[in-house]
Amino acid sequence: DLIKRINKISSEAENVLSNDEFNFEDFLPELYGDVEDKPLEEGMQLGVEEVDKNTHGFQRGTVASICGFTGHGKSTACNSSAYLNVMNGKKCLIISLELAPELLWKQFETRYMFDAKGLNVSLDQILYHNLHPTLADCVKEFENDFRNEVLPNLLIIDESRINKKMMQDLRRISKLFKAAEKYLGGLDMVILDHVGQLELLYPERGNMILKQLTSAAKTYKNEKGEKISMIWAVQCNREGVRRATRLNGQYDLLAIGDLNEIERSSTYCVFLYTSDGMKITQETKISLLKNRLGV
Repeated sequence: DLIKRINKISSEAENVLSNDEFNFEDFLPELYGDVEDKPLEEGMQLGVEEVDKNTHGFQRGTVASICGFTGHGKSTACNSSAYLNVMNGKKCLIISLELAPELLWKQFETRYMFDAKGLNVSLDQILYHNLHPTLADCVKEFENDFRNEVLPNLLIIDESRINKKMMQDLRRISKLFKAAEKYLGGLDMVILDHVGQLELLYPERGNMILKQLTSAAKTYKNEKGEKISMIWAVQCNREGVRRATRLNGQYDLLAIGDLNEIERSSTYCVFLYTSDGMKITQETKISLLKNRLGV
């Protein structure tokens, strides 16, 4: 009798869930004529004029992969994108799988002091506390502005706040995003630096985790009802960078073929090429090799 009653309750519960669960109103299209006076909003900026012009910014509900070999600038590009969008009032979560968060914060402070306050400071000087006393006083004075303008919009965490069970479950990833949103008072973009570490952290689960992250980018909505934009820093393979070197810095998509879910899931694939000589002249070749929403 008990088993029968439990089965009956379970069956009734399933029926209730199924009725509430399948609401397709959210999937009705907005055609051109419906929103003629409402063009697609400017997305999350990369900070590279040609890429931003072609993409109109990385749109919400998409994944953008910033790809390059070690030392070619992919983390710098991701952090630069975060900085630009944070300074424009966007809320950003960075999951750093490479550098400790406290080191990333020093990078953001250096950028802020140079960019927003016009102080000629370097990361080395901030890291190792060897600023000239007069410059050090200026930095300390402007740190209150940094706390007011940057900290409310930026959260940086590391792998101590994620685990295998979470990263394989869309609902748990969404719960992480919701917690970040509560902390920041909103959420507009999520950056993972860098996603190749996921396969090392969770062997043979990398592609599955990337698929769940893609689904989170597509489906998660913040409290304003807006979707988020997701950016991945992606390590190119050695053979790919060799081919790019032979072709004067021109990559192909096979350079990120090790975790094939990256290329498949990305709406945008941006490649960076920086040879040793180009590092001296501070130049980088940038290619937009994939743009599902345009040319």
